[in-house]
Amino acid sequence: MTTGEAAFLLHIGATTLRRWERRGRIGCVKDVRGRRYFCAGDVYELRDRPGGHPPPLTPAAPGV
Repeated sequence: MTTGEAAFLLHIGATTLRRWERRGRIGCVKDVRGRRYFCAGDVYELRDRPGGHPPPLTPAAPGV
């Protein structure tokens, strides 16, 4: 599903969803134009998670 569709289902903004993807909280596939497509199963799993939030981030390497 598209970024807009996934963000709508998660009740968050598209910018937040893109940030979560960059930080590894949810995966996506990008087409040749760089558009993100999210797996519906991942979106529904995240939506149905208690509290509706993604798992906590693991510490990132400096500069990430």
